[in-house]
Amino acid sequence: MKSTDPLTLKEWAAARNSSWRRETRKPDGSIRQRAGSLRYLYGKAREIIDASLDLHCPSQTACWKPAVTGSGRFYHEIKVNPRLPMSFDLRHDKLRVALVKSAVAHEVAHGLYTDRDLKGVASILADKGLPFALLNLFEDCRIEHLYTAERGIKDHQFGWRHFIDCGTVKSNPAEWLLAMKMREPYLFKTPASVMARYTFSGPATCSDLAPGLFLTDVRTRVAPAFRPSPKTTFVVRAFYEQIIQTASTKDLIPLIEEWVRVFGSDMPTSPVFVNIVDESVGGVPDPKAPKPTEVDQPVDHTAHDGTITGVSSTTTISRGGVMYDNIMNPVVKGFSSLKDYFIRE
Repeated sequence: MKSTDPLTLKEWAAARNSSWRRETRKPDGSIRQRAGSLRYLYGKAREIIDASLDLHCPSQTACWKPAVTGSGRFYHEIKVNPRLPMSFDLRHDKLRVALVKSAVAHEVAHGLYTDRDLKGVASILADKGLPFALLNLFEDCRIEHLYTAERGIKDHQFGWRHFIDCGTVKSNPAEWLLAMKMREPYLFKTPASVMARYTFSGPATCSDLAPGLFLTDVRTRVAPAFRPSPKTTFVVRAFYEQIIQTASTKDLIPLIEEWVRVFGSDMPTSPVFVNIVDESVGGVPDPKAPKPTEVDQPVDHTAHDGTITGVSSTTTISRGGVMYDNIMNPVVKGFSSLKDYFIRE
């Protein structure tokens, strides 16, 4: 399989089973094998977990959503998009299962640390006119740090640096922050060594720093290094240090406000940022995002069993292309039901 191919059921089963593995110990009591991420979530929360490979996952990669059963019982809904590998630049095929395991662990971290009242958080962001994508980025930094700090560096690393080449030149503070997250700073001895291989091509210094709680705290902690016009990368690093110390998702909002005052609300448009940072958190979309519209378009609904020459049983749906469907096959085999055949633009 190549990184341009969707996930297979065999790959998903391998990643899922590994994520559900139990902790085992040696005769002397020492740990032989650590628990997988899903097993760890269940052990901490004691709540139902529904993890599945879903062609209709709203994210390009994977997503977590707090949900409630018909009887009112809470459960974690984790979906992995079969197109997950297409968002990454995998150096070899063996990384595909490892990528799925990291994606599942990331969603587990959301289940452990992300606020469940996300609609309330989204409403506050909308009222303040703050970019929703920043919440996603900040929250990803926070939960991944908490997860690794809690489990221990030796027990778990997300390893994003093995799955995608972010490039070494960053022109936007948000991209610099995303690169910091993907480099997993806790693996390095000093903060300066984390981003040593990267170059920032944007404004070198921040000359307009609005007063606020965050920057006051930064000046107190690193007063000798904080000049009137500090380096942009230094300020981004200071933001990162504050983000990972934040107690909850809602508590990130003052930091987002401060970020917008310092750097503005422009978000990067690189494929790395667009594909990796979701447009929603916990199934709650950006309240200001345009809603998709349905339009009619001629579609070939010819059913097939995957044996037709030149036609794959996992043909993806694309605008203007021929859509194939076999209503006798479940969604997990790469097919969509006829009721889902509408185009979103």
